[in-house]
Amino acid sequence: MRRLRTDSPEAAMRLALAQLNATLTSTGGIAGVTADMASDLADSLSKVTRYGDDAILTAENMLLTFTSIGKDVFPDVTKIVLDMSTALGQDLKSSAMQVGKALNDPITGLTALRRVGVQFTDSQQAMIEGLV
Repeated sequence: MRRLRTDSPEAAMRLALAQLNATLTSTGGIAGVTADMASDLADSLSKVTRYGDDAILTAENMLLTFTSIGKDVFPDVTKIVLDMSTALGQDLKSSAMQVGKALNDPITGLTALRRVGVQFTDSQQAMIEGLV
């Protein structure tokens, strides 16, 4: 089996786009996010953060596996993942998984996010519980 080379920015981007298309296919595009939307968002965020567009696309791929994240909140959730990774000093994929799990099951997700250092005010916690 041939492995894809990812030792150049172009190769890493091709791999991230291939993974994005595979994710969209496997989920049936339930989030309503297209490959172009995700790619454009990654490109725009790479200009204002320390993360490259291929790394952002990888995080977006993870987020899109969580079916509770729709196109209306996808850009904001992606930004939250970038901010969380920066603040906590962890990789984007880990942050995307933590945020995705939290959005899929908010009550359990609050506990998981607290364990990694994310703090919520009483009003934020009440709002989340109310939304559930």
